[in-house]
Parts: sequence; C-alpha cells; structure tokens
Amino acid sequence: MAAEKMRVLIAEDSSIVRSLYVACLENAGFEVHQSTDGKRALAMVSVLKPQLLLADITMPGLDGITLIQRMRSHEDETVRRIPVILVTASEDSSSRQQAALVGAARFLNKPVTAAQLLESIQQVLGENGKR
Repeated sequence: MAAEKMRVLIAEDSSIVRSLYVACLENAGFEVHQSTDGKRALAMVSVLKPQLLLADITMPGLDGITLIQRMRSHEDETVRRIPVILVTASEDSSSRQQAALVGAARFLNKPVTAAQLLESIQQVLGENGKR
C-alpha cells in the first residue's frame, strides 16, 4: 500500500457508531477524520478533501442527502467529485432512491459490519481510481 494514507471523513451524530467506524478504518490503515453533523462535515470536506465521505443520512443541521447535494454543487471540483457512502438505520426505500438520485456511491443499512464497511469502501475507492 502507498506510504500516504487514504483520508476518510466520517459524518455521524452517534458517538458509539462513529467510534466503531473510526476503530475499523484506523485498523485498516486509513487516516480518519470525524464530524458530528452535516454542516461541519461540509466545511471539513472543503479543507481536508478526503478520498471518501462516510455519512449518516439522519444528522442534525444538515442531513446526508442535502450534504451530498451541497457537495455536488460546490465551487471546488475536487469537493464535487468526492465519493459518498450513505448509511441509515431506516428501512425506507425512498431514502435509497434519494441517495441514488443525488449521487451517493453506495448505500448501506445499519447495522453495518466491519467487513461490509471495508468492502464498500474498497469498491468505491477502486471505482474512483479507474476514472
């Protein structure tokens, strides 16, 4: 693997879930940054320019769907192109449809296992590397 770690930003309001994601990703060798809400995540992507954003759909301030919409209309092309994996506890099929419409790279239902998370991230990062 390359010397430089891949940066992942996690936007998740649940501290327990966020801690699990952080542990999983750090153990896999990622450089992990965290946000507790969508507004802060939007500000952070502009500065950090992570290779991937992992975001909950339901967050205070700015939900995951709106977060992606704002990223896709951002003035910085790098921010517009950051792939996003959305995660939700909802079984609502309209959330999945909305996620696809706004350009989410993947959509995962909670609870997400470490294996599911890492597999999805590897797939998304692999797809982006081919562009």
